Amino acid sequence: MARVVNGQYDLITLDIRMPGVSGLEILSMVRNMCPHAIIALISGHFPEDIPEENAHCADIMIEKPVKLKTLTTLIESARSIRSELDSLRTLDSFEQRKLAR
Repeated sequence: MARVVNGQYDLITLDIRMPGVSGLEILSMVRNMCPHAIIALISGHFPEDIPEENAHCADIMIEKPVKLKTLTTLIESARSIRSELDSLRTLDSFEQRKLAR
């Protein structure tokens, strides 16, 4: 949590079983602090019933062991989303008003 509070991330991975806290316990807080980040919930032991209020905060749930191709796709997706957001932020205000209509 300290890293999320002190930083800006495009991709966040949370394990269900982490030292001191479960990724499920902090998932909604992380989503609120990083609304544009891709959040991947990772575990070797997913519970059968993940509460809906937690499940909708994760963008993807990945079973361990994580395949390199999956991790690469996540990183590329985060990079692409960041690039698109940066492009939108560089539009001048006139173009932004036209898009809002």
